[in-house]
Amino acid sequence: MISPLSMRAWIIVPSLLCAALSGCGKPSSVPARPTSPFTEADIKLFDDGVDLVSDPEGLAGKWADDWNLEMRERVQRSDLIALVTVQTFRSDTDPEGRTTHRLLAEIDRVIKGKQPDDEVDLATADSATGYATIDTNKGRLLHVQFLALIKWVAEPDGSVSSHFHLASASEDVISRVQAHIERDRPQDRTVIERRYDSSKGEE
Repeated sequence: MISPLSMRAWIIVPSLLCAALSGCGKPSSVPARPTSPFTEADIKLFDDGVDLVSDPEGLAGKWADDWNLEMRERVQRSDLIALVTVQTFRSDTDPEGRTTHRLLAEIDRVIKGKQPDDEVDLATADSATGYATIDTNKGRLLHVQFLALIKWVAEPDGSVSSHFHLASASEDVISRVQAHIERDRPQDRTVIERRYDSSKGEE
């Protein structure tokens, strides 16, 4: 017969093992922290919208040039790039009649940056540059995987919000993003990011 003490030991040991393995396989999370200020240029890059281009090779002329340039800059400026799946979608309207769409997305795999949680809450207000792309495609977003490029934003009250750009999770788009990351990796962090951290007393 197993004594109550032995039973408690069998319960405690797996629990300690889970802790030692960082949550039994769960990726470790860190607080969301901006690596650089949110600039005027970032408003266009992180437009709180969605881009459904799955084959960049199919673009031509200025469309191709603009897509490539913006994606390269977006990758450089992102604090978090991850494959995410939209699990819930809801819309809120405030007393003034302003609408905000909210997407709760589960993080499937991190490609760049540190994961703050298992899920990320992405919001686009009707004043956002990319709002129309979310609004017109809201029936095509739920339970679909996207590549999320996210920039954390430090608010005056000390909290951290986010702006984002959702891209197609096609192999072609992901490979281009990974190529940009590899190309930038030797530089580690940009000069502006190091200066930003230094101004906050961080290394």
